[in-house]
Amino acid sequence: MRYCTLCKRYIEPVKNRWSWAWFIILCFTGFGGIGYALYHIIMKKKKRCSICYTKQLTKYSPGDAETKKLEKEEKREERKQLIKNTKNKFIDTINGDGE
Repeated sequence: MRYCTLCKRYIEPVKNRWSWAWFIILCFTGFGGIGYALYHIIMKKKKRCSICYTKQLTKYSPGDAETKKLEKEEKREERKQLIKNTKNKFIDTINGDGE
């Protein structure tokens, strides 16, 4: 699931669709069919919104992204505190054994 910034909702992205009708029509124009096939292969990797067909998809909505950012920041602070406490305990243990 991705968040569409234009539709402002979570959607299931879709790849570009292959159109046999366009392929056959362009084949009659010479190299148009080959060009269409190459274009489709190159653009196939890009996912689009299934409603508005934009490529502006993000993993999270802006609100969810802010929440995730705050959660990461809290976890980072917890890890820093844990490292600091462990370091202090280690130093206290060394100082206590040395006396």
